[in-house]
Amino acid sequence: TARNLVGVDRDGKEQPLAAPPREYALARLSPDGQRVAVSIGARQGQSDIWLYDLPRGALTRLTFQGDNDFPVWTPDGKRVAFRSTDAGKTTFSWVPVDGSGPPEPLATVDASAAPYTWSPEGKLLAFRQSDAKGRDIWLMPAEGQRTPRRWMETQFDKQTPQFSPDGRWLAYVSGGGANFQVFVQAAPSAGAASAPGARWQVSVD
Repeated sequence: TARNLVGVDRDGKEQPLAAPPREYALARLSPDGQRVAVSIGARQGQSDIWLYDLPRGALTRLTFQGDNDFPVWTPDGKRVAFRSTDAGKTTFSWVPVDGSGPPEPLATVDASAAPYTWSPEGKLLAFRQSDAKGRDIWLMPAEGQRTPRRWMETQFDKQTPQFSPDGRWLAYVSGGGANFQVFVQAAPSAGAASAPGARWQVSVD
């Protein structure tokens, strides 16, 4: 479905960013606020990761093979991580935004996995993944074996994790049926296997 890419300020005023309409999805603003990483479809039913430069108004394509979506900026703004499916294999990969190298696979993941947020120091990638136990938040370290692990298991689905700017908290959506709420919980740390602490519900009704 063709969509418009727009920016919205704190007063709710919309500003068109890119033309013409395309199959834009999952737009993510860079840490410095100067670029947007976005998935754009239409290549034989598949998507690629593109960068939209706000000052210049220019689009640059970053991926050329497989089906690529869910872009996530690294905290330093030098790379964009994303989900890539090619020949039946799904991976998390990342690519330098300056064009200095091709995409590099980080870890093989389930097809249901979707990346959402890096910890501020760039050591953990939090993502959503579904299996027989439900939809949960998982973590992948950026260094070492990069083996994904489940962060927390409860009776309710959990999704859309986001680290706080200071790295102390992880916000996410959880619930069942049509009743989903936003929760905040002490953030996990790289290499820590301890159980998650208490959580607070921050949304109402």
